[in-house]
Amino acid sequence: MSFYSSNKNFIHIKLLSEMKGLSDEEMLSQYESIKPETRKRLKKAYLSADDLCNFYEEAFEHVLFFEQEFLIINLFFEKKCNSIFNYLKFGELSELKINKKFLFSYKFINYMSNCSSKDEVAEFLKVELTELLSLQPSDWESLSSNRNSIVKKYGIWLIDSNKTSVNTKINSYSYLLLCKIWNHYENYSEHFDEKAIVFYNSINKIFTELVNKEVYVNLNMVVTELKNSKDELLFKDLNYYPILDNQTQASKGYILQRKRLSDNCSLSRFLCKSYNKESFISIFKIMMGKEDIYCDKFQGEINNKLKKFELPSEQEVEDIRNLKLEGRQNEIRYNLLKRLYIF
Repeated sequence: MSFYSSNKNFIHIKLLSEMKGLSDEEMLSQYESIKPETRKRLKKAYLSADDLCNFYEEAFEHVLFFEQEFLIINLFFEKKCNSIFNYLKFGELSELKINKKFLFSYKFINYMSNCSSKDEVAEFLKVELTELLSLQPSDWESLSSNRNSIVKKYGIWLIDSNKTSVNTKINSYSYLLLCKIWNHYENYSEHFDEKAIVFYNSINKIFTELVNKEVYVNLNMVVTELKNSKDELLFKDLNYYPILDNQTQASKGYILQRKRLSDNCSLSRFLCKSYNKESFISIFKIMMGKEDIYCDKFQGEINNKLKKFELPSEQEVEDIRNLKLEGRQNEIRYNLLKRLYIF
């Protein structure tokens, strides 16, 4: 059964009758309460659809006003996206008031509605990624060769653009473009391991370089938000999810870089946390047994406390002196006691 015939009563009651007389803003607000159920019904209809063009046509007709971003993103990942979009753009899409707050659908609809080429989706990808990553024409040779410049530049961009704070909206947008590249082009899907190794290595390398300069990117939050975004926005399953993938049968190089990425996510969660409310003795106890890279973070926290003229109590000083510390941790203790004129 089609989406409409399977959900006729739901559509007429929840999306029409109960929305009657409401303003656009009021309808969108009320829709939030039935969004999970609507998406559940959309996914069920999608999975059983024999004709995707008919599915999207009905979904656009009845739900596009409420689910502009959701439907456009899923359509974007269809193999026949070009033909389906070109069929639908003279229907509901032509009358849609495009909501600019939805970055992906706003850009995609505008581009596709004014583009005429053999593969509009590929052209959209090229335009958007070229602008985002400052790509050169030669970079696009990676679509059909062993070059990996696009994934390298994306990895560097992802870390660099989230240095100050996590840029949720643009991260999600760019990730959709990356996923399309990896699922749309055979050279990427057939050589996933090789390209993933280069991709993860570029992320791991620049992340580590910044950590050594005491610049902490919240990589864990970046990855977590991408996963949440993917789970929320896609009812269509993709074959490849770069960054979020975790293949068990893969090359040693892939497994090594994947583990490094996972370790760096854990490290970033620690490094991006503030310990300024912890007491001096608590900081030293948390630091015990940690690697030097963690100790550098604690040294910074202690320095910040001292700059604010926060000082440990006499009992704290005594407790810190009695801790069994070695190496970098003992060095940090020595520096603290020296600054307190204990020696």
